[in-house]
Amino acid sequence: MLTTMNRLNQLRDSTLTIRRQIEGHALYREITTVMDLRLFMQVHVFAVWDFMSLLKALQHCLTSVSVPWVPSPYPNSCREAGADTGPINRLIGKLQQGATLAEALSGSDVPEEAQVFIGSTFDTIRLDKPHITAAAFTFGREDLIPAMFREIVHDLRYGFEGLAVFEYYLERHIEVDGENHGPMALRMLEDLCADDDNRWAEATNAAKSALEARLRMWDAIVDRVVHSRDQIDLGPRFPKSSAEKE
Repeated sequence: MLTTMNRLNQLRDSTLTIRRQIEGHALYREITTVMDLRLFMQVHVFAVWDFMSLLKALQHCLTSVSVPWVPSPYPNSCREAGADTGPINRLIGKLQQGATLAEALSGSDVPEEAQVFIGSTFDTIRLDKPHITAAAFTFGREDLIPAMFREIVHDLRYGFEGLAVFEYYLERHIEVDGENHGPMALRMLEDLCADDDNRWAEATNAAKSALEARLRMWDAIVDRVVHSRDQIDLGPRFPKSSAEKE
């Protein structure tokens, strides 16, 4: 009989290919100017908001906290980089005024790829199954973020100064998710699925769906960045790292 750890390892193995695609995505290499970074952040800010909504949904499954989540410190990082925070501010404002998520999204100029990503997350949330929500949260966020953010932090350090808030945000996630939250989320998923074959199957599908949604969003951001270069002069590019120079 398989132990819960065996089952968890099987789930991780089944998502390895797409995880590697995300961890080695071209997006990290494409962020080479301030404008590239702004375009990234103007979409990624919604993934941050989405992350917290997923967390609150998980809490709601186990307690009674409502979703979607409203406050977000990430816009401070966007403003630091000169990114447009209008859409995320409008989304949060409409939600605070009592609008539904669909109403808030449609009237806030949210980038299409962010709307698709958020829609995928809330489809998961609406199932209202703790093990499914936990799988999306664990494999689509907590277990993935450290490796993903390390690529961005590396490029920031070699790129330019003046983004202390954003760099701190990324480094904090790398530290906390890698050392504490990630392992805790994995243990939570083990507890929620236990020895239930159906739950493990649903958790596996949810993990894959969350990763596929992330990959689609990353692909779309690359398209947005590349397209923008055909429209305007983006200015000087970041200097290459010492390793790249060699």
